[in-house]
Amino acid sequence: MADARAVSDAVQQVLLRPLPPRIGGLHLASVYHASGGRAQVGGDLYAVARSDRATRIIIGDVRGSGLPSFLDVVAILGAFREWAPQAVPLTELSARLEESFLRHLADADTGTRFNADEHFATALILEVPDCGPVARMVSFGHPPPLRARAGKLALLSGTPCPPLGLGALCDIRARESTFALGPYDTLLLYTDGLIEGRDCSGVYFPFLERAATWTWHDWHRCCHDHLHKVLAEILDDIVSHCGALPADDLAMIALARHREGASQ
Repeated sequence: MADARAVSDAVQQVLLRPLPPRIGGLHLASVYHASGGRAQVGGDLYAVARSDRATRIIIGDVRGSGLPSFLDVVAILGAFREWAPQAVPLTELSARLEESFLRHLADADTGTRFNADEHFATALILEVPDCGPVARMVSFGHPPPLRARAGKLALLSGTPCPPLGLGALCDIRARESTFALGPYDTLLLYTDGLIEGRDCSGVYFPFLERAATWTWHDWHRCCHDHLHKVLAEILDDIVSHCGALPADDLAMIALARHREGASQ
C-alpha cells in the first residue's frame, strides 16, 4: 500500500503539477480529490500556461474514473501544454485540442477493445490577459464558472459546444465567450464532483445557496491565502452536506486578478 501510494503521488505530481500561487496577472489556488482516495488517479484535470501577455487555464473532466480515464487526461493535458503557450486565438487552441484528442482516441481504438465512442471529456479553457477587464473562455460542455463581484454571484455560462471527442456528432465549432473580470472579482472553476454531490436522501449540494455564504469579499486582504480559505470553506460545506467528500472526482481552482495588474 505504501508503494502504491508513493507511485500514485508521483504520477499526480508529474501530470497534475501544482498550480503556482501567482502567475501573470493572477493569484491562484487549487484543490484536487480523486474519488478512489489517495492511492488512486482520477479523471479530472487542470493546468495553467503562459501565452503572449495572458494566462491560459484548462479544467476538465473525462468520462469514467480510474486508469482508463487517466490515459485520456494525459492526452488532453499533453495537447494543452503544447499549444497553450503559442500565440494562437483561443478558438484555434480549442480546435487543436479537439483534433489532438480525436487522434488519441483513434490510436487507442486501433486493434483493441477500446471503444472511442464512449470516451469524451468536458473542459473549460480560460484566457485572462495581464491587463484589461475582459476574460475569454471556450466551454466544451463544462459547468460554468462562478464569479463573485461586489457581493453578487453570477454563473458565466457563455456559449457551450460539445464535449471534447464528440465534435464530429454535430457541426458546431468552438465559440469564444467574453466576460468582465476586474481586480476585485473572484472566479471559481470546478468539475461536476462539486455540484452533483448528494446527501443520504439524494438531495444535491445546494451550490448557489451555499456559495452566497462563502467569504469572497475578503480576498484582497491576503489574496493567495484567502483563495485557499474559500476552497476550504467549500470542502467543509460539501462534507457537511454529503457526510463525506464526493464519491466523484473533484477539482477546483479559485483565481483573482492582481490589483496592480488589472484596469477597469
